[in-house]
Amino acid sequence: SYLLWVLIALTFFIALPIAKILDCVLGAEEGEILSKNKLKQQIDLMKKDILVDDQEHSILKAVIDLKNETAKTLCTPIKSEEECFMLDLQTKLDRKMMQIIYEKGYSRIPIYDERRSDIVGILMAKDLILMNPDKDNPTIEQISSILREPSMISKDTNAMAALDIFLKEKKHLHFVTENKTIINDKGVKVNVTENVGIITLEDIIEALMNKAIADEMDNDDEEKNNNNVNAF
Repeated sequence: SYLLWVLIALTFFIALPIAKILDCVLGAEEGEILSKNKLKQQIDLMKKDILVDDQEHSILKAVIDLKNETAKTLCTPIKSEEECFMLDLQTKLDRKMMQIIYEKGYSRIPIYDERRSDIVGILMAKDLILMNPDKDNPTIEQISSILREPSMISKDTNAMAALDIFLKEKKHLHFVTENKTIINDKGVKVNVTENVGIITLEDIIEALMNKAIADEMDNDDEEKNNNNVNAF
């Protein structure tokens, strides 16, 4: 109504200076944290009043915290084969290796050159469908033309920004990079960018749902431990 807008206009010139003073005294960041806590309390009240179910309650609270998650906290480390299945560029694609690839059940396999952090591409399992392991036994390097270009993302990228990157680039996984300072063979300190993990769209969805996503390739131990998350 007309009276309401008049009251808003009158109080605006009083409220604005007070708000600026409070921001200076309390700090904008602290105010943001408090607002998030209050929002979580409201969501808890909504669940208590049966306005949302358990799943909706979990998702709403996860969305609030998602911005605090980073690519580093959500990714799967690539240090060992137990954590992430990868293949060396010199791997021979014989019948035994083809059987291992089939049993693993991954659609995308990271390929590295000697060091696991030196990613050179992604092997799509579907690209091997026409290969005859009894006749064709090439190394991955010999068929490197079929490898897909790897995409990188900084370890400090927050989950919301990472989700936006996934949607824009229409890719299912990115390699998480970290800047490090090392000493080279000449004893000189140099800055290098190293791959430290893999983050998938599934990782972000799991963080959003606050629940692990199991597929038909997951066994009971994987579901319990929730360790193997590079089934993209």
